[in-house]
Amino acid sequence: MPVNIKYILSLLILLSACGKTGDSPSSPDGDEDVEYKEISVMSFNILVTHEDDEGEQLWSARMPSCVEMINNVKPDVIGIQECRQAQFEGLVAALPDYAAVNIPERLKNFGTCVFYRKDCFDRFGSGYLWFSDTPSVPSPAFPKICDDPTYRTYIWADLRLKGTQKTLRIYSTHFPRKYTNDNADARHKCAQAMVDHAKKECGDDATVFMTGDMNCAMSNESGRYCLLPFTFWMKSARGSLPDSQRDDYYSMNSLKEEAPFSGGERSIDHIFYRGAEALAYRTVVEQYGPVRFMSDHYPLICNFNISY
Repeated sequence: MPVNIKYILSLLILLSACGKTGDSPSSPDGDEDVEYKEISVMSFNILVTHEDDEGEQLWSARMPSCVEMINNVKPDVIGIQECRQAQFEGLVAALPDYAAVNIPERLKNFGTCVFYRKDCFDRFGSGYLWFSDTPSVPSPAFPKICDDPTYRTYIWADLRLKGTQKTLRIYSTHFPRKYTNDNADARHKCAQAMVDHAKKECGDDATVFMTGDMNCAMSNESGRYCLLPFTFWMKSARGSLPDSQRDDYYSMNSLKEEAPFSGGERSIDHIFYRGAEALAYRTVVEQYGPVRFMSDHYPLICNFNISY
């Protein structure tokens, strides 16, 4: 079937799915014992290190700004991408208020990891898989349909809100890039794999957050097709809120001095959620520390109400 027809069919499915996403925890249910906790969820591609980095692009120059930003914004959970082992270990040491899980670099992956505040959550489980027909084996992302040779993964952490029985799952991921092919079918398959995993392990009533650099935007037909499995079962933190409760900056700054840019065409980083109520979303475009950019991506953060 031609891809453009698949887009049309996918959009028809999306329209028919309206109202099927997880209920907001603030929906009236007659239970006077339900309480709510506001938490903040961040997604941040921190920019992997390269041998030819120099000047302000060096991780040694950017890391203090990342640490200052996290300590200032104080997200409760963070899905991070492009975090090499040395970067991960440096952040863990510099952020004593946070605990973290990652995929060991020796297993070949693109640096997906999860950080969470120790004073807010206890972790009772975690895991990771590859986007592959053999997901437990390190391998490139769906090589039969994808020309991105990078090993792409998703990682999750199961967290319990301290002092309660409330649990949630947070995912972090990084989808394949566009190369000579659009790779839209591969990214769609990645999204479906994550949703299927969450459905099987967590169920429809769970509180689930999926964060990451999905390498596609909701502002175009191809991107909407790629992200359709998310938007069918979940809500977009940015897309579910009115303009008064969100900004419209690109999530990518591409290290260009005239950034930040408005319009959303390069908003390829996302936070999707289920079983929560989105309150406010923003792109963290402020400068922290002496360097102009912490990364070629801006962090995203959204505040949510969760019930317990």
